[in-house]
Amino acid sequence: MATDLPKLEAEFAAIAGAENVVASEGGWLVSPASTEEVAGVLRIANARGLPVKVIGAATKQDWFNPLDFHAGRPGIVLRTGRMHSVREHAAQDLTAIVDAGCAWGEMQRQLAQQGQRVALDPLWPERATIGGIVAANDSGALRLRYGSLRDLIIGMTIVLADGSIARSGGKVVKNVAGYDMHKLMTGAAGTLGVITQVNFRLHPVEQVVRTLTVRSLDLAPLERLMHEISDSQMVVNAMQLRLRAEADGKEMHALDVMFAAGAECVEEQAKWLRLSAMRLHVEEAGRGVWLARQSVFESASRREAASRIAAASQAEAASPMEAASVFKVSLLPQDIARFLAHLQAAASGAGLRCAGVAQATGLITASLMGDASASAALLRSLRAEVESRSGSLALQSALPQIGPGLDRWGASIDALPLMRRVKQALDPNCILNPGRFVGGI
Repeated sequence: MATDLPKLEAEFAAIAGAENVVASEGGWLVSPASTEEVAGVLRIANARGLPVKVIGAATKQDWFNPLDFHAGRPGIVLRTGRMHSVREHAAQDLTAIVDAGCAWGEMQRQLAQQGQRVALDPLWPERATIGGIVAANDSGALRLRYGSLRDLIIGMTIVLADGSIARSGGKVVKNVAGYDMHKLMTGAAGTLGVITQVNFRLHPVEQVVRTLTVRSLDLAPLERLMHEISDSQMVVNAMQLRLRAEADGKEMHALDVMFAAGAECVEEQAKWLRLSAMRLHVEEAGRGVWLARQSVFESASRREAASRIAAASQAEAASPMEAASVFKVSLLPQDIARFLAHLQAAASGAGLRCAGVAQATGLITASLMGDASASAALLRSLRAEVESRSGSLALQSALPQIGPGLDRWGASIDALPLMRRVKQALDPNCILNPGRFVGGI
């Protein structure tokens, strides 16, 4: 293979341009500019059995298993950054076609020029790319009203492992031609194909948006209010329950509710909420509260950096190794408050710090910070509790010292045999992000 390296580099340069191919000890960083160039790179990789790591802005690399190219076997890091355009915006049809390397925030700004948007609130929108968000199936609190990412995608252009180009769905919302292959690619971590373009259904940008926050020292009244809102005739854009959110120097739990409609309708809904909240404290809130999920990651990241510095200090050398881990829990909505209360009590009992924010749909983002061994033990306990309720717990970031012996996704995944068969059918040589996903797929 070593004698082929200059030839391979020349082949990649012929496809993407010499300035867009960077050689390293582990292989090459290749930045194609089109679907056809991606196809050319994958044809070579598949024929030579070269592993391919697909990267957008790398904001969610910690959500998946690390990919290490085998010693003596070069690999390709394929970056999508040169594919960054909004290709087509059909405002009259409420649809748009966007390149996978386009940053989410940039796409939204261009669509907003005609009063439209993709009604989704992923993490780090100014950096995260369309392809990475789709591959990770990321979504936020707006999912309550507008559905998941899969509900907002009507088509996709994909390059399969052998370099063939596949197009799924169509350009209009009611198009039913072809298989829903784009649903299969959403959340597949880039293990089944390289996404190059995504066709979105759009929604109008709302002119009147208002957020109210209800605070309580106890989770129970907030849980009752959340379920009352869900069971009512009110249409809310988003709703989230925050664990131990600080207010006026006190740590209080918070329920955030977003209304978006006509001015009179929003006012009536706000009045209803204040009446339903009874003696609970209700206040107006800015859009910043909807960054709570992002703040869970950022707080853990800061703690991780601090623990690394402490570990490097001789004064701290004898202290227990600390860890900061973020995890995602999926539960039925009626189990949200019970889990958050259990998390808070269990973390306190183990001498750990925790944070958490739950969407009303049943998705929870939480973190544990403190002693690594205690964190690992509690994560195992939490996973057992969640799985007993037919839920799941997946690690989305963790220091290396908490990782050994703790699977990222958990062992009981009923669909794993089917997932492996799909992987074998679409990527028989296992070159696309090998080992990154569930069960080492």
